Amino acid sequence: MTINSAGRISRRSLIVGATGVAGAASIGSLAPLTTFAQPAAAAVRQDIVNFAKDATKLAKFEAAVKEMQNRSKLKPNDPKGWRVNAKSHADFCSVAATSSKQIHFCYWFLCWHRAYVHVTELKIREISGDKTFCYPYWNWSTDRRIPAAYAKHGSALSNAVRFTENRPLQDDEVDFDPTDPVLKKLGVSALAATAFEAQTPDDIGFVFGGIARPNSSHQYGNNRLEGTPHGPIHVYVGGESVSGQGGDMSDFQTAGRDPIFFAHHGNLDRLWEIWRQDPARKNTEPKTAAFLNHKFVFP
Repeated sequence: MTINSAGRISRRSLIVGATGVAGAASIGSLAPLTTFAQPAAAAVRQDIVNFAKDATKLAKFEAAVKEMQNRSKLKPNDPKGWRVNAKSHADFCSVAATSSKQIHFCYWFLCWHRAYVHVTELKIREISGDKTFCYPYWNWSTDRRIPAAYAKHGSALSNAVRFTENRPLQDDEVDFDPTDPVLKKLGVSALAATAFEAQTPDDIGFVFGGIARPNSSHQYGNNRLEGTPHGPIHVYVGGESVSGQGGDMSDFQTAGRDPIFFAHHGNLDRLWEIWRQDPARKNTEPKTAAFLNHKFVFP
């Protein structure tokens, strides 16, 4: 599947310090243009808390993910298997920060993950038979612990290596500033960023999207959203065992194996849409062919 986007790094804790279906979708248009059967009306992602109220829908979701996980057990290289789907993240994220393949630390971060969540949705739609399925997101601003549906014992949605601390997420981890009236109202402080693309390396940590890859300075880093809250949520969920083993979400190589990965990035994608509802901010997104026509390939 090809989607148009509009030294190994492994531990998520390092992020903060780091300088067979055919289809196509463009960042310039929210509606994907694919050969896959599309619903008549736009399918809408739901908060997992509301999504889980429909027991039938939740059961279908769990069964489809379990089917993908079982395929991987029987045949690790099955393209419809969960491990092959997860490997996409390892291939494009566990490489050097300066690698041309790396989609973190630059303006491909939001684009690539938007495509990745959507590709995963398409696979689950086909397996579940529900053409309206959208991956339910985890709004960690209002739900400071792993949601029940993603934590239920025996569920495919909790089938991951996790060493999550027995505590709720803290304000600084979800980027909530209760001391500033403006930022408090926004909920997620990163939404205060006024531009998408960084023009210089010094701007990277203050913009919503990041710096171009490649760029003349060959310097990369976390955009305002990628540093926090993105990174701390990964580290919170994955955690670390007493022996020092990291959970799936704590490692670039394994993060895509945890079903909650797509719920986390679905929420980040939702924040991008909230941010770009302001025409002035949306207008700062790159309009170059290099950005709008860039292709990401997924199995």
